[in-house]
Amino acid sequence: MTPFFDPSRCPSCSAQLPPNPVRCPSCGVDLTGPTVTELVSTLRRADALVTRMRADVDVAAVPQLRAAVGQQPDASVGPPAVRLPIGLPDVSPARSWFAGRSVGVILLVLGALCVLAAGAVFIAVAWMQLTLVVRGLILIVITAGFGLSAQLALRRGLQATAEVMAVIASGMFVLDVAAARRAGLPGLADLSTAPYEIVAGVLLAAAAGGAAFTVRRQRHWLWTLDGAVAFGMARAAVGTLRLSSHDYALSSVTLVVVTSLLYVAFVRIRFPIAMWSALGVVCGAWMIAVAVGAGDAANHVGGDLGRVAASWPALTAALVAGLWSTLLTPLAPRRIASWMCLSPVLLVFEIVGWSHGWVVGCFVMLVGYVVAALASDRVGGTWASAVAGSALVLGLSAVFGLLPTAVELATRMGLALDGAWRAPRGLPFDLVPGDVGPWLLPLTALVVLAVLPQIRIDGERFSLDQRVIAGVFLATLGVLPMLYGAGFWLSMLALVMVAAVLLGAARLWRNDHLLLLAWAPLVIIRLCSYYIDPVHDDLADPLAWTLFAAVCLAWALSERRRMVRAGFLVAAGLFALAGVAQWLDFAQAPRSIHGFVIVASGSLGMVASQSLVRTAINVETSTRAVGEGLSVTWVLVGLAMAGSSTSHRALELTVAGVAAGITAYLSEDRRRVGWVSGVLLTFASWIRLADNNVEAVEWYTLPAAAALLVYGVRRLRRDSGESSWRCLAPGMALALVPSLTVAMDEPTTWRGLIVGLASVALVAVGVWFRFAAPFALGVVATALLALRNIWPVAAFVPRWSLLFVIGGVLLWAGMTWESRVNDVRTASRYVRGLR
Repeated sequence: MTPFFDPSRCPSCSAQLPPNPVRCPSCGVDLTGPTVTELVSTLRRADALVTRMRADVDVAAVPQLRAAVGQQPDASVGPPAVRLPIGLPDVSPARSWFAGRSVGVILLVLGALCVLAAGAVFIAVAWMQLTLVVRGLILIVITAGFGLSAQLALRRGLQATAEVMAVIASGMFVLDVAAARRAGLPGLADLSTAPYEIVAGVLLAAAAGGAAFTVRRQRHWLWTLDGAVAFGMARAAVGTLRLSSHDYALSSVTLVVVTSLLYVAFVRIRFPIAMWSALGVVCGAWMIAVAVGAGDAANHVGGDLGRVAASWPALTAALVAGLWSTLLTPLAPRRIASWMCLSPVLLVFEIVGWSHGWVVGCFVMLVGYVVAALASDRVGGTWASAVAGSALVLGLSAVFGLLPTAVELATRMGLALDGAWRAPRGLPFDLVPGDVGPWLLPLTALVVLAVLPQIRIDGERFSLDQRVIAGVFLATLGVLPMLYGAGFWLSMLALVMVAAVLLGAARLWRNDHLLLLAWAPLVIIRLCSYYIDPVHDDLADPLAWTLFAAVCLAWALSERRRMVRAGFLVAAGLFALAGVAQWLDFAQAPRSIHGFVIVASGSLGMVASQSLVRTAINVETSTRAVGEGLSVTWVLVGLAMAGSSTSHRALELTVAGVAAGITAYLSEDRRRVGWVSGVLLTFASWIRLADNNVEAVEWYTLPAAAALLVYGVRRLRRDSGESSWRCLAPGMALALVPSLTVAMDEPTTWRGLIVGLASVALVAVGVWFRFAAPFALGVVATALLALRNIWPVAAFVPRWSLLFVIGGVLLWAGMTWESRVNDVRTASRYVRGLR
């Protein structure tokens, strides 16, 4: 088989080659360089792989040959010699394209930088020492030499070299023009900075463009020449901007027109870099023209026609963009051009409209919004999205025009919070009363929301419920009396009526958006209700809380969704709590009974929750839990409001304890609340006894404890399965705990001795009858008394004894642990031995 690599043949045309060839005599290809090296490595690698494949086939055939020889018993010859795999020459792996060419590219770039730096230094240092003729010859020779070098490199297929030579030639051309100006060349020396930039940019673009056309005729392309054209165009554009003497107005418009034409030209002659650069220059010049036109219109002093005339740069840029929207073929660029056409017009319209003040400007924006919205439904194709977007912008501007009205409303609410109900003397943000138009609030809300569904973008319309539109309009009408300076109660009455209508509509149509709208006037009422009327005192505050509680309760009773109903019930309970507190203040009730009223109300709510479950059929568990949670909240708040009066605190604890006991009696699943009842009643008794300075507490606790014990023993005898904690613990705790508390202060008195004996007796009863309650209570009481008696002498106990006790306990725990571990291991061995 013929090998892949044959050094005597040309890899391109397979012609016979002479020894040590540099080029093929037949086809003329270059046989040196990184490309040929990579090709030779690849071909040698292919030959090595083929050799290994053949060796693998020969090795696989050896067992078959040995088997054939074993079947011939008379064979006197051994097996044929097997050809072993030959040693292959070490071939270096083929390098990638980047590895083969990156070094050359880097060297070319460094060389180009060095040459350009040398040219710049030469022009700056030695240029003035030469005559004009010599300078011109140097310029022509160097620039032309690098240009010819680029052409020769292209002919030999050296693309990277040609690109670098083109960069050097373009850079030298720029340096040549600068040197010619410094040398006083006629036509360049007399130019100022801006005209010189234009001339230099045009010359560079023309020279690079001509060279690019020459290269293209040879079926090659140099990207650096395309970039040089783009650079020259950008340089000329910067110079054009510097020519303007009036805020870049004329120069920016000129750039928009000229670079637009250049963009078309570059598209037709297929200069991609120059094309995109021209597009970028067009966009930059367009933004400058729009900014200049808008600034002139805003700063113009005079009528509206004068403002429009002063904005001619922006309008001209819009006209050019409009022409492009009709000339371009792709849809996306046409839409962008339509946006660029309408944006300056919209900006000028905004400037002219807002120049007449907030009220007129808001009305003008509203009219423009209606026109643009209706036009978006009529215009199709390219301009549809731009017109619809303009309508949205005008609608937002109209809403922004309501800022003075919103500021005055917020200011009036702030004055109400401070206790005054009057018109504000001044508005923030340098606003004056003439900037406020309350009538614009409902008008703008109605028009913007009603016309919004008429806007169409790409065939799609905005969808908005008409009932929501009517609700927003009604909500804005509710604040008009307040904005026009009506009295406090008249303003609040209007807001209440609006909220009632919105709540009724929300319930009738089951619309949550209307429910949210209804809360807007309610929130305003709540904020303004801090206002103190000189006749009715602070009646507004409790009325507001009552209104909130009534609204939440009414909505909760008519709501079917479980979580929403629970949320409104919680809100109603909390608002009612605040309302009760405010009504007590309004009635000038003594502060000492505030907590009692709230605790009593919460206790009644707890009992009512249980009664409601017993009488009603459709009451859900969540509703009951909400009622109980609110009742507990009321009780805790009432207890916190008791103040320093111990008698009132005892009374409140008694009421709460009785309510807890009734709750445990009414509901079987709330039996554990009886423990809470016992704790509350016990604390109430202690507080009452402490308040009356009673020392013999047993006269008050033992009769009740005896009654509880009699009842518990009888119940325990009737039902042997009952728990001793439920039957015996309340009576025993009532008899033991108060006396134990007093005995802790005097452990060596007769009371301490009797309590200790009673505790030991309880332990004995618990052990004998196997009751947990007396055993646990006796152990705890005995331990407390023992610790109380040990405490005075604990300071005299040596430290080593404490360490000895701790060490003994730890040793006992360790031995117990090891014993239990051994038991577990024995059990596991037994289980593993089962079959």
